[in-house]
Amino acid sequence: MLVAAALLAVATLLAATWGLAAVVQSPAQREANAAAPAPQPVFAEVTSGVLADQRSYSGTLVYRDETGYAMPASVGAVRSVVTARPPAVGGEVDSGDVLTEVNTRPVFAVESPFDFFRDIGVGNEGADVLVLQEALVDRGYLAAADGQFGSQTARAVARWYQDAGYQAPTRQRGGESASGSSSATGSPDEGSDAEDSNAEAGSQAEPASDAFVPVGELLAISTLPATVIAAPAIGTHVGEDGANDVTLGTSTLVVRAEVPSTPEAGTEGVALGDPVTVVYGSEVLEAVVTTSESQPQADDGAPTMSVITAAWDTNAGDLDADRGETVTIQVLNALISDKSLIVPTAAVVSRGEGRGVVVRRQADGTLVEVPVAVAGTFRGMTAIAPDVANRLAEGDEVRVG
Repeated sequence: MLVAAALLAVATLLAATWGLAAVVQSPAQREANAAAPAPQPVFAEVTSGVLADQRSYSGTLVYRDETGYAMPASVGAVRSVVTARPPAVGGEVDSGDVLTEVNTRPVFAVESPFDFFRDIGVGNEGADVLVLQEALVDRGYLAAADGQFGSQTARAVARWYQDAGYQAPTRQRGGESASGSSSATGSPDEGSDAEDSNAEAGSQAEPASDAFVPVGELLAISTLPATVIAAPAIGTHVGEDGANDVTLGTSTLVVRAEVPSTPEAGTEGVALGDPVTVVYGSEVLEAVVTTSESQPQADDGAPTMSVITAAWDTNAGDLDADRGETVTIQVLNALISDKSLIVPTAAVVSRGEGRGVVVRRQADGTLVEVPVAVAGTFRGMTAIAPDVANRLAEGDEVRVG
């Protein structure tokens, strides 16, 4: 009993002594316990690819040559209103088609690089007559276009209107009608040549009247055929200053984006013919800048921007997307290095201009230095090539720092 009590006392004393030692520590012990653990080396995987300064911008899919047009105002009318035949969105318009009806009269779409500027009839000649005749030739109403509006062109115009469901306006040969406006008296008959002879002979017969085209019934379109993207409904007022009434374009999609147009903020700008990459989800297409329109300088001093259009070869591929959807357009600002091995810049120990060393971790955990040539550095990554082939490969690990 005495032995057991003695043993218990000894055990209690030892426990108390150990507990006191755990609580009471020397300054050196406390400093050692508070010190951070020894740093462990950090490793990064070697990748391969192209090291480039590539900037991304948001773009919108639009139709190629997408352009807004204002309907011609009806001459002498209080207002111009769509009264019938509204263009069907998604439909196609070709040169010579009736685009719509305004104030009960047709508005013909005619492919032309310039707006029409006058009524066109017998005795007129020039570039506007030529593009009108070309539309008539394309539709089979005229044999050839020569830029001179004669009796044959007048008869072609009459048939053009008739087939469209309208009566062609006419005017007296050699001038306007007495009222100075188009007179819808029907199309001239095939005997107009005889009427020409009578007029030349000085007879007292009524002057001949020929079909003509009022400027208010022609809408110049830069590229036809085209797809209708937006159009006015019946009852819409059209022809008002500064307002587009109809939007046309081809059915081929392109990208429109706003990008820096000058070398500011580390960019080189984007110019016509520059290659760009269009990304839509997992789809990637190589494209080329086809148009560039500089925007006015911002008041806040921001970089000058340009609205660009980028197109791609549809024979090489196309996007499974619709007009109006957002895509990413990537612009290559500078190519740092073509396909090469890429590591974090902190993994390369400099050994002079264009030279360096990386430390590779081998399969058994040991480390080995690998001399490399440095091709370039961009945004914390460096393109390298080992001096000895197979000393470093994609997937290897190198020490960082």
